[in-house]
Amino acid sequence: MFGRAAFINPKILSKISYQIWPDLLILEDHCIIQRLINYFKKEFKQGVLLKMLARPILVFMNGKRGSKYWRQVLSDQNFLNANNLEMLIKSLDIIQNMENGKMNFHS
Repeated sequence: MFGRAAFINPKILSKISYQIWPDLLILEDHCIIQRLINYFKKEFKQGVLLKMLARPILVFMNGKRGSKYWRQVLSDQNFLNANNLEMLIKSLDIIQNMENGKMNFHS
């Protein structure tokens, strides 16, 4: 059951870690996604498809402005089949801008 909870809400592990180790540095979401993008690039070289890698991060941005856009991009079969990280990076930039008040949803 804990694995399912972590799959539905990946940030729960950070919250638990912080409760146990309050001095632990918790990475910002955009830092985590940047690390995942680097990981995805390595996996592409091994023949792994983006659609196999994207599902676990589909709900990663839940609760943030722009999370619906994030899920739409990561659910788009054309994007996934292209194995191109450009839309993922663009989505991350849009969410960061929305979080910082630099962009509204209609931009």
